[in-house]
Amino acid sequence: HHAAMLLEDGSVWAVGVATDRPIPLWGEAVEILERGVINSADEVVSFTAGFDRTVIVAGDSSKGGGRQVVEMQLWSNEDLRMHGAVRPLWVECLERGWERDG
Repeated sequence: HHAAMLLEDGSVWAVGVATDRPIPLWGEAVEILERGVINSADEVVSFTAGFDRTVIVAGDSSKGGGRQVVEMQLWSNEDLRMHGAVRPLWVECLERGWERDG
């Protein structure tokens, strides 16, 4: 369980209970996505802080660029927090499905 905040610089900070161990991280927000990972915070299409993960969709596909999808979780370990952002596997499944249908 966590609450996440997207800042103007593109970084994401969170408070809550860590995903990997039931350690509460309430005292102060910790960074779970450093600035620069999201190409432009101005182009964020969706920011969803769910039960155990936060997902950001960014990019303007109308300008010929693709969408950027980044998923992160609140980990108790700082290394995991700073290097745990991933492109979810379901994105590739959707892209392959669209290519097949199109």
